[in-house]
Amino acid sequence: MRKWIITVVVVVLAAAGTAVFLWSRADTDARRPATFRAERTTAHYAPIATRAADPDPLTVAEIFPTGSVNAGGVTLTRQGTEQLTDCASAVWGGAREAV
Repeated sequence: MRKWIITVVVVVLAAAGTAVFLWSRADTDARRPATFRAERTTAHYAPIATRAADPDPLTVAEIFPTGSVNAGGVTLTRQGTEQLTDCASAVWGGAREAV
C-alpha cells in the first residue's frame, strides 16, 4: 500500500512540475494587451521624430538613456532588451497596420 501512495505522489508532483514549466514558457504574445493605447508626444520621442535626421536604427541608450522613462505620470523601467529587424513584430492591435 505504501508503494502505491509514493507512486501516486511522485506522479502528481511530476505532472504539476510539467504544468508549471509549460505555463512559464507560454508564448509572450499571449501576454500583450488586446488594445493599443497611445499617448501624447513628449520630448522622449525626439530621437524618432524624423528618420531623415538620423536614418540609423535606434539604440537602447537612445530610448532609455537612464534605464527608465517618465511620461504622463507613468514610469517605464527597462527590464530587458530585444533587437528586432522588423518594427511590425514589436507592435500589436490597430498600430500593427501602421508600420
